[in-house]
Amino acid sequence: MNKNTIIIAVIICLVLGGVAIKKQNNSKNAEIEKISQELETLKNQLSTTDQNSETQNDQDSQEEDTQDLEENTDQESDSDSNDSTKNWQTYYNSKAGFTIKYPPEFNIKGADSLVTLVNYNYNDPRFETGNPDGINIQIQKLGLSPEFNNFADYIYLERYTPSEFNLPAEPFFLGKNITLRQETKDGPGGPMMSFNAFPANGTEYFNIIVFEPGYSQNTKLVESILNTFEIE
Repeated sequence: MNKNTIIIAVIICLVLGGVAIKKQNNSKNAEIEKISQELETLKNQLSTTDQNSETQNDQDSQEEDTQDLEENTDQESDSDSNDSTKNWQTYYNSKAGFTIKYPPEFNIKGADSLVTLVNYNYNDPRFETGNPDGINIQIQKLGLSPEFNNFADYIYLERYTPSEFNLPAEPFFLGKNITLRQETKDGPGGPMMSFNAFPANGTEYFNIIVFEPGYSQNTKLVESILNTFEIE
């Protein structure tokens, strides 16, 4: 093979490689744009829900003014009977900017940007390193890394970048703000299920971790709790 042939072969390889990279980048950009549209749709849905809620509250208030006390009592009783969280406690974190409800048997500790909910006494020496039979939920506020332009970039990475410990993240909707779920099979903290909640604006988001086997053994209860999570 002469020198010219080698040069031509190298040029062809570079061109083909450039085409492949361009296609890959185009595919990635298209997927990021799709994720951005999904987040924008969710943002609009939340805005519409809030507006409808305010309108409905105004209508309800006007209707209640025309009803007598007995009817109001009956309606409140029916509403309470259908609300599984009516006896739950409400935790409001003004520093991090979120609220969440939890059953009375749960204890809460921490403050600011890291809060833990457990359904056992965390002061019990037996549970110094955790309770394998209990539920442990950790809520942490995080800042978006400078390597990401927006939440869509971050979600793309979590969905499509292979990881030694994590399965690919998947769209998962709970409450007003949780939109992503990811399972960790193993790692420094052990197996867990994590959820991400993104605000409508800003560069900070919430990572909610539920350690195993607490999540798998109590999925319905855990998701009922997370369903009440709301970014203020």
